[in-house]
Order: sequence, then C-alpha cells, then structure tokens
Amino acid sequence: MLSQALYAGERDIFVTNLFDVNRVALGEQMVSQLKSTQGHIVIRVKPGGESYQLYILDDSSESFTITAIHGPYESR
Repeated sequence: MLSQALYAGERDIFVTNLFDVNRVALGEQMVSQLKSTQGHIVIRVKPGGESYQLYILDDSSESFTITAIHGPYESR
C-alpha cells in the first residue's frame, strides 16, 4: 500500500484496530506512516460530493469523542 512503485504520490492510510502482533509484523517504520491505528472512522462528504473529511473517533467508550480530523480530500 505504501510502495511508490505501485502508485506514485502521497496517500493516507487509516487502520481501525491494529493489534500488537500486527504492529510487530509490520514494523515501526511502516506503522509510523499510518495516519491512524485505532478508532472508528466517519467520512463526511460535502454537499455536491466534491470533497470530504475523515474523522477518527475514540471507540474505547460510548462517548465516541473525535480524536483527529483529516482532510478535506478532493473526491475523484
């Protein structure tokens, strides 16, 4: 997913629940490139669909507080 040979350009990769065993298998170099490794993801598309934002919510309790906001991203 991060290979520039497969796809040139920047990318944002979000993981909803990265287990410790997978973190070890991937290695910290790869994990450090992920935008998120835990949480619930909500995508809000702007009216008209031209762009969207991605919200990471803390899913460790029922409060689901926002922990990060990414974007806006241009729709393709």
